[in-house]
Amino acid sequence: MNLRLYHGSNQGIEKPKLFPAARALDFGNGFYLTSDFEQAKKWSILTVKRRGEGSPIVSVFKVDEEKLNQLNILRFDGPNVEWLRYVSSNRKSMNFNDRRDIVVGPVANDNTIPVLNLYFQDFPLSSLQRIQQCYSLPEEPPE
Repeated sequence: MNLRLYHGSNQGIEKPKLFPAARALDFGNGFYLTSDFEQAKKWSILTVKRRGEGSPIVSVFKVDEEKLNQLNILRFDGPNVEWLRYVSSNRKSMNFNDRRDIVVGPVANDNTIPVLNLYFQDFPLSSLQRIQQCYSLPEEPPE
């Protein structure tokens, strides 16, 4: 079965290429995809605004799920403490590499940045609910 994934950018992408990252990203250097078309659409618009060129374009990729499951995958079902540690490790060092083929999970949004900043300062986390509230996610992930 094929899985449909999306990439939002300021240009169409036929074959993904990995370039050195200009900044530290949540899941490290890589080609970011989403299963949510609307999220990819928002990213394409944001990318055009940030770069000041191109047009918002969502590229569609079909991925064979059987082949995908043969890869070394790290999954985060939501913004939990393990996710926070992983994202902060990537954001602290552009050289962080855990040798995964794919990382699946939520990407930090602007509401998450204050929590990450507190974590960088070794501020103790009071609860997982605090992370979820800052991330604006429901208690239970949607099916």
